[in-house]
Amino acid sequence: MKSAATGYRVFDLAHLGLITVTGTDARDFLSAQLTSDLRSLNEGMSQRSAWCTGQGRVIATLRIVQHDRGYVLVLARDLLDDVRRRLSLYVLRAQVRIDAAADRPALIGIRGTPAALAGFALPRSADAQTTAGALTIVRCDGDSDRALVIGPAGEVGALFERARGDACLLDATDWRALDIAGGHAHVCAATSELFVPQMLDLDRIGAVSFDKGCYPGQEIIARLKYRGEVKRRLRRGALDGPTIPEPGAELGAPTDARDEAAGHVVDAVCTADGTAQMLAVTRNDSAGQRLWIDATTSVLTERRSDDPLP
Repeated sequence: MKSAATGYRVFDLAHLGLITVTGTDARDFLSAQLTSDLRSLNEGMSQRSAWCTGQGRVIATLRIVQHDRGYVLVLARDLLDDVRRRLSLYVLRAQVRIDAAADRPALIGIRGTPAALAGFALPRSADAQTTAGALTIVRCDGDSDRALVIGPAGEVGALFERARGDACLLDATDWRALDIAGGHAHVCAATSELFVPQMLDLDRIGAVSFDKGCYPGQEIIARLKYRGEVKRRLRRGALDGPTIPEPGAELGAPTDARDEAAGHVVDAVCTADGTAQMLAVTRNDSAGQRLWIDATTSVLTERRSDDPLP
């Protein structure tokens, strides 16, 4: 492994996978299924989104990338087969093809601009995307120079091999730690159908449209916005103890007499420097409290500016 002083990093994103959706009806098909509105997706941009059950529970969080003659959906790898199969049930007579094996691209993560992409500049704004030959580069956020590189498996693999020679090579844990630090929530198999979009702050990042037509769960999701109150929201926390909880693990408050959990873990990691951090969906009334994973490990959840006063 090279020193980070080389100025950029390459990430092996083994926890993420891709589904391609192509065909003349691909945009309308996805817009009718996902929480975001693809009709508002400008050229040169990607879009955050989610796919939900009819009860408004998030099956998978997604990043929609414009690619070739259709779209690439970036999601948790352990949800690929389930999402691919269930989405295919809704194709019916639409001119849509989902994930033909020959068309499947690959991806890696980068931070900074690798020398192997000489002459190419990362997109300037969050969610923007651009191309370098057959590769599509998608900037993940505005606060760091982090990007996804998507393209034919052979070319992505070749770029990875060239770049790793003079870059700091990191793995999925390091990428997940950056997502946690940035407050980017991702649903995996263990948390699928556990949250509604607002609990994951998807409504605050433009991943939920309240103006387009119907999609699975739309009525319940809209009711929470216009008539209800979101009683659980996404929060960061620093773990204090030896246990690194798995996604979906329950959080408890020691003084809470209620049967329901105070929250659920979205993701948690411990990086090579020993830093342990977590994203969780917790009750609003537990914000700023110390919640417990088990008898030896607790987490102090952050209090947000929009949290109610205790």
